[in-house]
Amino acid sequence: MGGPSLGFGLVLWSLLPGCGSMGEDTGWRPESSWTNPEPADHTAVAEGLDDPRGLAITATGLVVAEMDAGRVVSVEGGVVEVLLEGLEDPYMVAAGDHGVVVTERGGGRVLHLAEETTVLAEGMSKPGRVIVEEDRAWWLDEDKGELWMADLGTGEAAVLAQVSDPSGLAWTEQGVLVARAGDCDCVTLIDVESGDQTDVVDVEENPVDVLATEAGVFLSAESHYWPYGGWLYSVDVEEGDAEDLANSPPGPSWLAANSTHLFWVSDENIVTVPHEGGTYQTLAILTSPGDLRGTETALYWTDRHRGAVYTVDLSGP
Repeated sequence: MGGPSLGFGLVLWSLLPGCGSMGEDTGWRPESSWTNPEPADHTAVAEGLDDPRGLAITATGLVVAEMDAGRVVSVEGGVVEVLLEGLEDPYMVAAGDHGVVVTERGGGRVLHLAEETTVLAEGMSKPGRVIVEEDRAWWLDEDKGELWMADLGTGEAAVLAQVSDPSGLAWTEQGVLVARAGDCDCVTLIDVESGDQTDVVDVEENPVDVLATEAGVFLSAESHYWPYGGWLYSVDVEEGDAEDLANSPPGPSWLAANSTHLFWVSDENIVTVPHEGGTYQTLAILTSPGDLRGTETALYWTDRHRGAVYTVDLSGP
């Protein structure tokens, strides 16, 4: 028997974009090489966790969704305390004055942890990102394409809007912003009273996360063309414009910020850039982030593979 046909392999190679004379590489290339300066030192604030994912900052410490252990834990002063256990794949968390909201990925539920633990919603397919603002919470069911809203005072929850391919989620005074990939590749603004939708801005990559801060609205988007990374954008919601802030290493996803800088997750890296944009700087390498949160003096993230929560000091020398 003969070996594989070399001619077939050459034909297939020539048909791939950018791999032969018949294809045109339409992917973006940076004007200069991506930099990887000496990363900042980071330290563990909690270890021995089992696939930590979602992360939230409270008035007294951190809250972590420990996915494989089926737990939600608090971390205060290096001490890990179980808040809730017996869950099926807890995924993302958000904290506010009315407690903690957690999405249970495998169990298809969203729970509210306060003086008592209550189930806000169940029967969902793939609950994802969750945000809390005052006495309300919003979360995404990614498979069903639903944006949910709950009143944390009454415990009532319902679907606010149907949105295809949702991923990232943010709250603004104008409404809730949803980052959407797929056919849309856009950010959609949803009115929290009526559920009416307006596509705010389109981009050429796959939107992953959207973040609203006092400094503005920011978007991470992953390139359609491997192995190119993607972009960080500043989004003008009212004008419908997206301004390039920085290119990203491969796999840009979750965003965090403080008053001066943006931080985001990429494949095995944590990187940062000032709000006004520029060349990103590397904060941590060889890490597997599940989520991240920033303050004025520190950045925190969960490392899925090492089972830890890490921090980098941002207060300067």
